[in-house]
Amino acid sequence: MSFWADRRGQSMQIGAMLLFGMVVVSMATYQVTVVPDQNADVEYKHNQQVRDQLLEGRDALLRTATTGTSQPVTVDLGTQFPSRTMFVNPPPPSGTLETTELGTVTITNAEGTGETADYWNGDDRTFTTSGFSYTPDYSEFQTPPTTVYEHLVLFDRLSDGTVVPKTDQNLIDGRRINLVTLDGELSTTTSEAVSLDFRTATTSTRTIVVENRDPAPIVLTLPTSLSAKQWKDILADEMDADGHVKVVESGADPGTVDIRLDGDVTYELRVSEVHLGSGADEEPAQYVTSVGGSTSNAGIGDPATLTVEVRDTYNAPKSGVDVTFEDTNGFGVYTDGDGNSLGEGPVTVTTDDDGRATLTFRKAEQTGTVAATIDGATGDEPNPKKTTFTFTRASGDGGSLNPLSGFVLRSTNTTDATVTMTFENTGNDDRTVEEARVNFYYAYKSGTNTAPTTATLEKGDPLVSGDTMTIGGGYADAVPFSVDSWDSDSVNITFSGDDYDSNNNAGGFFILSLRFADGTTSTYLVTHELKATGVGGNNGNG
Repeated sequence: MSFWADRRGQSMQIGAMLLFGMVVVSMATYQVTVVPDQNADVEYKHNQQVRDQLLEGRDALLRTATTGTSQPVTVDLGTQFPSRTMFVNPPPPSGTLETTELGTVTITNAEGTGETADYWNGDDRTFTTSGFSYTPDYSEFQTPPTTVYEHLVLFDRLSDGTVVPKTDQNLIDGRRINLVTLDGELSTTTSEAVSLDFRTATTSTRTIVVENRDPAPIVLTLPTSLSAKQWKDILADEMDADGHVKVVESGADPGTVDIRLDGDVTYELRVSEVHLGSGADEEPAQYVTSVGGSTSNAGIGDPATLTVEVRDTYNAPKSGVDVTFEDTNGFGVYTDGDGNSLGEGPVTVTTDDDGRATLTFRKAEQTGTVAATIDGATGDEPNPKKTTFTFTRASGDGGSLNPLSGFVLRSTNTTDATVTMTFENTGNDDRTVEEARVNFYYAYKSGTNTAPTTATLEKGDPLVSGDTMTIGGGYADAVPFSVDSWDSDSVNITFSGDDYDSNNNAGGFFILSLRFADGTTSTYLVTHELKATGVGGNNGNG
């Protein structure tokens, strides 16, 4: 038998080779077609996930601006392909998240009301701002969009330049203008998750009322990568018959858009700054405004609370700012919130966490002013870094302090806790004192010197006392005290108090008001100097 002509083994080898080749071709086809398609699907779904996370980030930024509370959001810049035993995946997808400085937002012709008009006076107010963007680096998903944030709007920019908004705009809502700027630097490229940590430099931001400075309308100039037409589309709802956006057009500078508002409307303006990343700048104090009114009709010696609030460019309260209070011509004295005397001023108070500085002022004359200023204030008016409190005559104030005619205080003499006061009646009618009050007592700062808390009027031999007067309280019945026309007489006032030591008294001065039988009053600033004589530092002549 001959085996040389037997070819059966060759056919088996050829079959095996053909089968192996088919497997290789199938695997290669799977590698170059199926694997890329599956990975492209993974990348596409990841892109949708990131977009949702950036939508959440945009909302967190808005909440941070509104509440002042940090709102971190996690963004997965990359993802992982499914594991493959026999096939090869490209490197994991990654992405770049970075801030981009847009430029300067300008608000033109916006005029505030009240004291805010000193700063919001229609002049240009500028705010530097940035945006941020996410650019994916995919292997298979071709021409993915870049997701961009600008001025509270999140949008996709496609490869052909088409813009697809993903959120509504919150910049203008009827009569509300809500400008939120972004400050700081962030740039990261990774396939891992990163945190968008939005935070604000202030705990609160004030909403102010503005209107246009005639005849020009309020104009918002935005630095933006979007065109005027794209902003028209975004603001379409505010440009209808009920809206207040009248014109959207390209600005004078390249890369800007002007938004012109209805000039017949009063708007609520809120300007906030949110920080992201590092390098954010601290905003300086820009203006000071009174809180609770700037006019007082408190009586002589009565406490009047003076409160101011210091704000930055964003109308946000500014803490840690020194405010100097100064009255006209030694018009009165100051105390702090605990009642401790701060003297005649000027007095400097540092703003608290709410951006406020508060003290108490007691006037020693009928009328006058107290100015509160911060660094950079000038003598010009109006001045945003200065606010003025005006004191008017109270209904119970009796003429000028230390009157030069009528019931005149001629001299005083001090013995420890007692001041003897000599009054002269220069009028044509007899005068009878029925009630008295000590409006205020200022103790000189010296050693353990403390101010008394009560006082009594005393007269006669033996001494007869009137009712005890609480210093800073109301009128009390006085000791019987009458002075004939063109005559003079003396009366004592004696001070006391639980912590008051007349033997260790460095003196001070006090404000005394007398009410006469005819219902009129007179008020006196009297010195309480040990072994000294004087009235208001003026020897009894007011």
